[in-house]
Amino acid sequence: MTKTTGSKEGHGGAVAAVRRVVVFFGLVASGKSTLAKLWAVRHGFPYANSDVVRKGLAGAPGATRGLGLGEGIYSAEFTRRTYDALAAFAAGQLSRAPTVVLDGSYHRREERDRLRQALSSQAAVLFVLCHCGEAAVKARLAARAVDPDAVSDGDWRVYLRQRELFEEPTELPEGTLFTLCSEESPQRLARRLDRLLGGEGAGAGVGTALPRGRAAVNS
Repeated sequence: MTKTTGSKEGHGGAVAAVRRVVVFFGLVASGKSTLAKLWAVRHGFPYANSDVVRKGLAGAPGATRGLGLGEGIYSAEFTRRTYDALAAFAAGQLSRAPTVVLDGSYHRREERDRLRQALSSQAAVLFVLCHCGEAAVKARLAARAVDPDAVSDGDWRVYLRQRELFEEPTELPEGTLFTLCSEESPQRLARRLDRLLGGEGAGAGVGTALPRGRAAVNS
């Protein structure tokens, strides 16, 4: 996966008093869910996870491991239903919250475009692309495989397939994409996101630290 480049820190400017949807995305075991949930809870932002939504739609709250991309509840049709439900969740929450956090792979441009089209009239849609090395992926997948409470069904086979199919987010407008290596502690990464996204406080807008172009938040 190619890392995007750009300014690491913003250069000031007025705070934009707009509502936001912040989308944490990337391959399986990229650390996106851990960070997304931590950051959302840290600020009291509404949060939705694609795995939870998908299984809620299917009536299957437990793990359904062993399915690959395109199979069962991971078919293209069911995935579209899942992401449409995430967009609907965000649209509903924006009436009462300044920032909504979504968490999903969004590895196809079409999925990202549909989300932006659905929400652009209500909010600024920002994307945080999480990634890490394969050693970290394998370690996380091994831990997940023995965790009875793990909601994700992703395994090494799914990771390889997602990596093959991942479409680089070159379509995203300037200032809306941030890339982040998730191999540091989630707490430290959450503080970096606060600086970049202006996340401090429930009333934050895009933030004073919104950089021009795409930002790399890597260490």
